[in-house]
Amino acid sequence: MTMMQIFATSQFGWDREYQAILEKLLIATLEVEPSDVAPVTFRPPDDRIILAPADDLKAQLAYATFGVVGKSGYTRATISRIARRANCSPGAIYKLYPSKKTW
Repeated sequence: MTMMQIFATSQFGWDREYQAILEKLLIATLEVEPSDVAPVTFRPPDDRIILAPADDLKAQLAYATFGVVGKSGYTRATISRIARRANCSPGAIYKLYPSKKTW
């Protein structure tokens, strides 16, 4: 419960009503019997959630950006990393987009 209070306070500020809702949810979750939970079925590795990019540069950049941000986070997703993953130069990206914030 203490961890839940620390998390809720750090993420949402001190809000007793919100913390009461989280507390009820946490307690209800902990009361679930493991045998009542259905097993998880995994997708086969070739079943992709994100489709492969098309041939145009914008589609390749979107695909590369998704991968870089997913791996490194937004602040560490540099234009250089995205360009490397999209197999293009940083200049090609800057020609399409003036900065990372305009994507």
